[in-house]
Amino acid sequence: MLLHSYKITRSLPCLADPMKMRLIAEVSGEIHEAFPYLNAILKGCIYNHPAMTLTIKKDQKLITLHAYHITLAKVEDEKEAEELLKWLKDLINETYEKRDQIEPNYSKTADLKALDIFKLLPGTNCRKCSEPSCLAFAVKLVGQEIGIANCLPLFSVDFKEKRQVLLELLRDAGFEVLSECYGEIPMESHFETIIDLKKSGEPAALAIIIRAEGSTPRKVGAKMVVLKNGKTVGTLGGGDLEKRVIEEAVDAIKQGQPRTSSFTLDIEKGKLDMMCGGKLDVYIEPILPEEKLVIFGAGHITRSLAPLMKLAGFQVSVVDDSSDLLQKDKFPEIGNLVLTDMEQFARDLPSDRRTYIVLLSRGFSRDKAILTQLIQKDFKYIGMIGSFKKINTMKEDLQKEGIPEKAFSKLKAPIGLDIGAETPEEIAISIAAEIIAAKKEKLALYKKGP
Repeated sequence: MLLHSYKITRSLPCLADPMKMRLIAEVSGEIHEAFPYLNAILKGCIYNHPAMTLTIKKDQKLITLHAYHITLAKVEDEKEAEELLKWLKDLINETYEKRDQIEPNYSKTADLKALDIFKLLPGTNCRKCSEPSCLAFAVKLVGQEIGIANCLPLFSVDFKEKRQVLLELLRDAGFEVLSECYGEIPMESHFETIIDLKKSGEPAALAIIIRAEGSTPRKVGAKMVVLKNGKTVGTLGGGDLEKRVIEEAVDAIKQGQPRTSSFTLDIEKGKLDMMCGGKLDVYIEPILPEEKLVIFGAGHITRSLAPLMKLAGFQVSVVDDSSDLLQKDKFPEIGNLVLTDMEQFARDLPSDRRTYIVLLSRGFSRDKAILTQLIQKDFKYIGMIGSFKKINTMKEDLQKEGIPEKAFSKLKAPIGLDIGAETPEEIAISIAAEIIAAKKEKLALYKKGP
């Protein structure tokens, strides 16, 4: 028996049909020895002998067999995937057992047509590839007179889904797309992806191979963007290496710190299910959304603090219930001015470790009401203006209401570093300095005391 067992390890949206699934199943051992025999008995296969892949179409499902795993596309659900995998297991084992009776076929039995490629191209006829039209480009690509990386628009964010389907189609048809395309994706594509992620506020990480030694699937400079949920744009070669890089990248996103991870592509030495034998260093840089600063109160200090913190790279929101104070001409640089009940806004504000809170509202009672809604949530920083007497009285009152003492450990009050500030502008600078110290994990250097 060639294939003893299989296990579904990844479940993703299907690239060709987002309403369906794309699943990856790891297999118990190498199965590529059966490919030329399957290629001989099945109709319509695409066999790539050097790459050790065999693509089969079954009931509109696209199945690609690799040496160590199986990819299923256009699948309804995991139940259907299990049925297909069981069918494949029986087919592979039965065919391999009868291999002495079958003449192996090592040829590519299905040809990729220019029209198949043309349908997945951007269709802009931009001529950046030096060809007069996208159809002319497709014809030359089929004849291997030009490389897919020459189609620059294809690598923009707008054509991401078409690109991924086309690259998979080319690879399965035996075209050399990994070295030609994945390794030399125009950097504009990565930049556009990163810009889109920054605009959307979705955390991600950029993984770059910075050192490659010996036999490795990708070389120095290969890049891959990893989203918070583990999905990727680009590739570092697939397999167990890519799985580990994704895990490292997701953790780097959570920690918010860059790292360099080293990998040995060997089962025993590197604990990776790979036999390349080479070594790689991958630098992983988190791509995080801007830190947010929410200021409660639109008084004199806020008028100086808000633009200062925007210059420091924060996404600033000013919240107040007074239309007289919260006027655009007083905050011309700030885009998010929120006229609402401050206590209700604080109640609705979700925890976020990249959000900083500043309480500069008018009066003890109002600050207390706002702080009550915020103090037990998880923010990077909470600072409140006021004297030590005010702060201690408020703590005592809130503790009587059931808020535990440990909740106040995150409160920085009186707010701001002690630099002898007196004017609203000076106080704004002292608050800005304390927030930046919190961002840089340097607050422990500055002690507060009555």
